[in-house]
Amino acid sequence: MSEELIEIRKSIKSIVGWMEKLTTYSLEQMKLNPIPPTKDLVVNELSDAVHIMNINLKKKEEKLQCFNDLFKNFSSFREARDIILHAFELLTDYIYNSDTILFEKEEDLYRPAEDSLFMFLNKTLDEDFIANLFPESETEICYFNYIKEDSFFYEYFFEPGAMIIGSHALFLRVRGINEMICVFRGPGSTEFDRFELDFVEGLCEQIRILKKNLELIQNEMRLSHELEVAALVQQELFPKSVPKISNIDIAAFYKSATETGGDWHGFLQVENLLYVLIGDVTGHGVPAALVTATVCGASQMFTDQLMKNISLTPNEILDYLNRVVCYSGNHQFAMTFFVACIDLNTGEMDFSNAGHNFPIILSEDGSINSLLDRNTPLGYQDNPVFYSKKGFLKKGDLLVFYTDGLIENPFPNGEDLGEKNLKRMIKQYQDEHGGVSASGILNTINVKTGECKMEDDVTLICMHIRDNWPGVAKS
Repeated sequence: MSEELIEIRKSIKSIVGWMEKLTTYSLEQMKLNPIPPTKDLVVNELSDAVHIMNINLKKKEEKLQCFNDLFKNFSSFREARDIILHAFELLTDYIYNSDTILFEKEEDLYRPAEDSLFMFLNKTLDEDFIANLFPESETEICYFNYIKEDSFFYEYFFEPGAMIIGSHALFLRVRGINEMICVFRGPGSTEFDRFELDFVEGLCEQIRILKKNLELIQNEMRLSHELEVAALVQQELFPKSVPKISNIDIAAFYKSATETGGDWHGFLQVENLLYVLIGDVTGHGVPAALVTATVCGASQMFTDQLMKNISLTPNEILDYLNRVVCYSGNHQFAMTFFVACIDLNTGEMDFSNAGHNFPIILSEDGSINSLLDRNTPLGYQDNPVFYSKKGFLKKGDLLVFYTDGLIENPFPNGEDLGEKNLKRMIKQYQDEHGGVSASGILNTINVKTGECKMEDDVTLICMHIRDNWPGVAKS
């Protein structure tokens, strides 16, 4: 047998023996120390390879653990500085054989946030030094292995006894965060390897992600708070209560599809005149709510005019509000609107409709009709002509004013209520109860539509003419 074959057999036998040792060698032992060397070079190379592999595995595990530690504390972060402070603590733990120091930016200078063992790290860094560190605005990390005597480090930090030659420094600075971190290793230490540089670059990426997530959450919280405030403000625009009139039972309901909506209703009463106003801006949300707020504010002026005995017809009110919507919405919004003026002494009703849903009127004899009148919605034209109609209310009449959200929001089966079904519902209530009441009708409609998916705002006003109503009603 040749000598080469004998050597091969010996190597195979050694490898088998090494493999047997490997089975009893725990993973933790391999991470800490290599398997003791043998006389066989092949076995030693294999052993070293396994040791390096496990060291890298350990580094990767620590890297993942570091990122996990950074993210699991996310709920405690209130600003970007909290993120970098926690990253600073983690770097101190996960970058071995290093000193870390945090620099905080004040105007154009970076000042050390705490003392360091190394003299030069206690020095404030100015714009010239930062420009050398990060020559490009997009750069986030820079590193220097073996600082030389002729480097700008030595020139900038030169002080008697300052020992920085042969040191290693790594700086990281994340865009949008004022703080900067330096990782420093003194002379005689190991240089920063590729894994550590990748680790720090990965950490910068995680900081950026957390910063973006924090900003998104803060924006959502701010928007949510602003919407809550806007909703509270808008609620103040609606009547706190309905008018108390001895021979008219009135009930009203409003529900927005979002925090703020585009529906609005109001009542104006001066002596014997009762005005009922109801409107719906195209769309909903904050933009629509701003238009309704403007219309509400403008409507308050009508009370002042009426108090001064200045007569106002429904079409005159629409003409004025049209200019308000055109101006406040910059011709980008339209608003349907209905105005009714009821003379409580005579029962006469004057009404004008700017593209709004036709109000329903149910008579005591069971007949049900709509108040038919149609003009251009508010906000479409600068100077449209609005017309009005007249009628008389009779004892027992029920008036139902509503916005299209009531009949267009879909039921769970996908169908909407529709005007015909709304009329049928009102008539059925009258038949089952032998009469009507404003609050009863309103509650019945609310129950029937309560399971609807709110895609549009809903406003509903019910008015029931009771006894002692003026006896001058005409057909």
